[in-house]
Amino acid sequence: MNFWKDTILTHRLIIILLIVYFIIHLTNLTLLPIFNDESIYLDWAWSHTHMPGHLFDSLLDAKQPLMIWIFAIFENFFTDPLFAGRFVSVVIGSLSMLGVYMLGKKILGKKIALTSAMLYAIIPMFVFYNRQALMESSIACIGIWSGYMLLNLLLNRSTRNGIILG
Repeated sequence: MNFWKDTILTHRLIIILLIVYFIIHLTNLTLLPIFNDESIYLDWAWSHTHMPGHLFDSLLDAKQPLMIWIFAIFENFFTDPLFAGRFVSVVIGSLSMLGVYMLGKKILGKKIALTSAMLYAIIPMFVFYNRQALMESSIACIGIWSGYMLLNLLLNRSTRNGIILG
């Protein structure tokens, strides 16, 4: 009975933390002026979906195209391409926050994990980069989840965990 009570409390705290995260990160999302790199990435995203043969333009500047493709998909749902790109970064940042929680829980326990996730949600450096349509939020997300999967692999050596990490 105590296990279920603790689990429900933890899930509620994570949901509250996610709500706080989205309130902080989505408030006045387009208030900052557009930065040079953001404009380049969002232009590539627009050309990916509106001009045939431009699907891999970002590779000419040594940028991996997956994040640009995600920007392009979301530009079709929102009228403002800046909001669409920044919204994608906020969503990916929330995945990073969940990764910080999972990594902290596996290494140090639930209390430290919740504290770490809360700090990730409110530290100004992360708030700044997770609100821009840049590659940094996706790189941080991949790094956090790769660390988590590496820890899984080291604790439980299996082909499955190796494939997931790869």
